[in-house]
Amino acid sequence: MEEVNLKVSSEKFLFGVLAFFSIISYIVLIVSMVGLVYLILIALTILITKGIFIGNIKGNAVKLSPQQLGDIYNEYEQMARQMGFDEVPDIYLIQGGGLLNAFATRFIGRNFVIIYADVLELAYQQGMDEVKFILAHELGHLRANHLKYRWLIQLGFMIPLLGQAYLRACEYTADRYGAYYSPKGAVRGLILLAAGKKLYNNIDIDQILKQAREDKGFWVNFSELFSSHPHLVKRIEAVKEFVRYISPAQENSEVFSVESV
Repeated sequence: MEEVNLKVSSEKFLFGVLAFFSIISYIVLIVSMVGLVYLILIALTILITKGIFIGNIKGNAVKLSPQQLGDIYNEYEQMARQMGFDEVPDIYLIQGGGLLNAFATRFIGRNFVIIYADVLELAYQQGMDEVKFILAHELGHLRANHLKYRWLIQLGFMIPLLGQAYLRACEYTADRYGAYYSPKGAVRGLILLAAGKKLYNNIDIDQILKQAREDKGFWVNFSELFSSHPHLVKRIEAVKEFVRYISPAQENSEVFSVESV
């Protein structure tokens, strides 16, 4: 399957809608001198805030390299090369106080991936599959240009719920990247985020999928409208279907086995 197919169709549509309204807003602001001044001030504020954030990351986090946690970095670099990155995004390790998370960011043309320590601890305790999924998910955000062109659609986020819908679509796309490059860790990688590293290995996947089918209703759907991420049980269901699509033989393999990790 060609990598371009990893981007979900709803993301492309929502990006177009956001870009349309955002460009109109930019034109209105630029024509108005007062609006242009506000636009410049907002841009400078964002630049300074982001610069301080990146500075704190570089000053307080551990940068992975072939010489620093080289086994993890080599897996990460290999995935980045497979995705087509000419320059591998810098990756930093931070202490998250028990949080299991990672995120991608971008600053003045440079890409970064930040991963929490507890996620990498899992790689040494259980193996790399789930961690590779999480890393590929974050690289997927960068490869799909979710951050590169965010400025173009930013003003469209003023339309209620539209920005959140786009961000949820981006998460589905990033999950596809994660599943494409680490199919064995895809489902368990998401369950890890839901249940934590001590319990995720005891979670019954079939019951999670049953929950996704049965726990539906007005308030479940309504609450998701205000979220930047789809409900986790829906993401698990979607990524399982995607893995089945790209690799049917894995449907009965260790990817979906409770005892696999």
